[in-house]
Amino acid sequence: MEKIKKLFLLMAILIPAIAFTACGDDDDEPNVPNQTLNVGQTYTIPTDGTWTSDNDLVASVSGKTVKGVRVGEVAIRNGGQSFNVTVNPTITLYSDPCLQFGESPSSVKSFMSKYGYEYEESATNVTYVSKQNGYVVGYGYTFENSKLTMSMVMAQRSIASTERLAEYLSQRFVSVTHDDDYIGMVSPDKKVLVVFMIKSFSGNIMYVTSYAPNTSSAKVRSGNFNSTFEEMINATPGELVKGGMK
Repeated sequence: MEKIKKLFLLMAILIPAIAFTACGDDDDEPNVPNQTLNVGQTYTIPTDGTWTSDNDLVASVSGKTVKGVRVGEVAIRNGGQSFNVTVNPTITLYSDPCLQFGESPSSVKSFMSKYGYEYEESATNVTYVSKQNGYVVGYGYTFENSKLTMSMVMAQRSIASTERLAEYLSQRFVSVTHDDDYIGMVSPDKKVLVVFMIKSFSGNIMYVTSYAPNTSSAKVRSGNFNSTFEEMINATPGELVKGGMK
């Protein structure tokens, strides 16, 4: 009899606790798993709420639909809930350059080592030459006081049409100015400025994309960066092909 009394007492203690825990679980919002999307691909969030993106330039949200906009990672939030979205490109023409500005030559070489390209090095530059998908692609890195200040990619014009290469860049960067001579862009996090142009080297016509850190705190408008874009153009070797973006 004493054992039965103890059993009923234990049940009297446990049953309310179990019921309370079960009710608490019902009230919890289900977790939304992290997602990986391609540029242009969409995902429907399975739970209701007012969902927003930390950066609409990477992934946008309309109602419960998330759309991959540009390459990157971003958090999608609804009050205390959140999940991460990684957006991948659908166009890859060549290996992405190192954009770790302020890093040392050894750090840049460590980044590039995964590609296995041969390189040459001087006091202020590290250059690579590669052959990707049958096309010659070169990489140039400029340093001041042993810190990376500019990156550059040069590719044979036959690698793709101007429109195709511009589309490749637009999946990674935001266009802020576009004229007949060049396209000026900025990264979705506004930390990197990019100039896409066509230049002539000893009679060879090449696509040139130059990258530099954005040191301006101004809002992203073409007028804020035009002088910087021109400096970047002048800092790259070769002669600018006028009207190359037509």
